Amino acid sequence: MKLKPSRFIACVNTQDSVSRLRTKFGHFARSAYPNVQISQGRVLEVVAQADIILLGCKASQAADILSDPSLREHLAGKLLLSTCADLSVQQIEQLIYNDAIEEEGTESERCYIVQALPNTAASVRQSATLISETVAGADTTLPPDFQKLTTWIFSSIGTVTYMPESLMNSASMVSGLAPAFYTVALEGIAKEAIARGLSEPDAMLLAAQALKGTAEMILSRKEENKGLFAVDEVRDQAIASSTGSGARGVVVLRQAAVKDSFTEAMGQGMEKRDAEGYLYSNW
Repeated sequence: MKLKPSRFIACVNTQDSVSRLRTKFGHFARSAYPNVQISQGRVLEVVAQADIILLGCKASQAADILSDPSLREHLAGKLLLSTCADLSVQQIEQLIYNDAIEEEGTESERCYIVQALPNTAASVRQSATLISETVAGADTTLPPDFQKLTTWIFSSIGTVTYMPESLMNSASMVSGLAPAFYTVALEGIAKEAIARGLSEPDAMLLAAQALKGTAEMILSRKEENKGLFAVDEVRDQAIASSTGSGARGVVVLRQAAVKDSFTEAMGQGMEKRDAEGYLYSNW
């Protein structure tokens, strides 16, 4: 990989954001050759200096930023990574270029636009990040160096999975909703442990570590491409080590149709509704 970031410029809107970032990352900017800079505004100036641009903001803010015609020349030939879930790469391309054609009739050089969707676990570098296989802008495919760079950037905060654009919505719901649903199981397990005399911190630590270990055991089998059979293997392994008590507990869960409840919860969560609760038909 020829390209690798060595200097970072964070561009934010408010002084509060500047202060927050300086508190968290300011030590990187206090050396003789600072590799982290924090800028309030000055988007054009920052983009002009950058080789890779990471766009992370609300869709309305992105529209204001990208619709500035002066931005086009500073983006030419560069890599634009967007984490805006509500904007497709085609929409971003439309905001930037608006089908602009140079006066002499030739199309201006465009940037490479890639959508990447981390989940909340990015804050602890355990994100399940999705990257769309569809690229917009300069080409429909990424140059190899840009693809390696994209993978490298998001691998620093967890795993990376490339996904067809048609499945990005559904896949992002899996990685986005699953953490919320896992906490329900975690809470139930910890609650019984507390009732049996464990302190709340100990109960949460043991239950959460067991959940983390279970996930790691399943992920360790990913190269074998076993799919749901990997879940069966891990469950059987856990039951075998529990001298019968695990089997009794699993029977209770099956009688309560817990698996079906999780399936229904995912189905409900993946239905997009408006503020008044009406179901969107074009999810």
